[in-house]
Amino acid sequence: MEPLDLSIRPPRSPRAKLDGLLVLARTIDKWRAALPGGTSGEYPPGGLSGMFLSFFEISPQELLDVVAAAQSEDDVVRWFRDRTGLTDELRAAWNEEAEDHVVTDANRAYVYKTYPVAARNPQMTNLLDVLEADDVECFPEMKI
Repeated sequence: MEPLDLSIRPPRSPRAKLDGLLVLARTIDKWRAALPGGTSGEYPPGGLSGMFLSFFEISPQELLDVVAAAQSEDDVVRWFRDRTGLTDELRAAWNEEAEDHVVTDANRAYVYKTYPVAARNPQMTNLLDVLEADDVECFPEMKI
């Protein structure tokens, strides 16, 4: 796959579903940016993508190796399905966990420091909302 430059555009929305999964498309974008010739910009591998990989028991390096060797995103999706034994139940469990991830007292300081848009909008507690708002703020010239 071709590397991405996330200093000129954000990764896909965490709500953009790929193979029925929230965060997978964004995670692939972030790992493509980590390839030689790519630029992670403000989107280093980790964060919600790290939680996604942890949920499915995949190491960051394992995914990076797959993305680097893949000819297309479809190759990554096929590998992911095979590697995880992906079922509708597993999809639903992850999607629910992703949608339910919120700003709490335990993570508030980190979220506010990392995503100033959340600090300015404390009523915004869903992490997916925070990430989408941060993408819009980082790339105001784009219609995200």
